[in-house]
Amino acid sequence: MEIDFKKWFIILGIVVGLGFYVKSHYTFKDVLAYSKSHPDPKMSPKIDYYVGVAHYMRSEYAESAEAFEQLLSDYPTCQYAPRALLKLGTMYIDRREWEKAKVHLERYVEDYPNGPDIKIVQTKYDAVKFK
Repeated sequence: MEIDFKKWFIILGIVVGLGFYVKSHYTFKDVLAYSKSHPDPKMSPKIDYYVGVAHYMRSEYAESAEAFEQLLSDYPTCQYAPRALLKLGTMYIDRREWEKAKVHLERYVEDYPNGPDIKIVQTKYDAVKFK
């Protein structure tokens, strides 16, 4: 089987061009707005969570909190809710916003006492409960 390099370069050019177009015309805020206006219980929680994670990794904490809060208000019992609570608690600890951190960590403990990250959450909560 012979590879048609001309065809692959054309496809690669289209994909790269499309990537630049999307990056220059749409933001994570647009993605969150779309997720909010087109609720889909299968996709919207995933979109909200990963937009929050992307902002969190870029140290854009206000935007990250907005995405996680949208997830928790629209889909409070979805599979991403425990991790969103943990990320919010951790983010507020990093920002030394102790009360907000306590609220989210307490909610995790109350809502998910057998959650996968319960030991981590309890350790973090113990560190901030008297601050």
